Amino acid sequence: MSGDSTAAATPLSAVVHFLVDRCEINEEDAAQYAAALCTDGYDTLASLCDVEESDWDGYEIKKGHLKRIKLTTAKCRT
Repeated sequence: MSGDSTAAATPLSAVVHFLVDRCEINEEDAAQYAAALCTDGYDTLASLCDVEESDWDGYEIKKGHLKRIKLTTAKCRT
């Protein structure tokens, strides 16, 4: 057995990884945002790319972080 932690990645850890690596959000905030997003079923990159503008209003995400998330997820829609 290799011990590769990516093989057993959970939806929560995948969203945290996306927020940290692709959106450049610090891990503490990313974990908080990911928990809220996953609770509502936004637990994959594909589902994050489908979040409607009005859906973001229900989350307590810092404005600068939200802008980075929106810019990054917009790239997967094009």
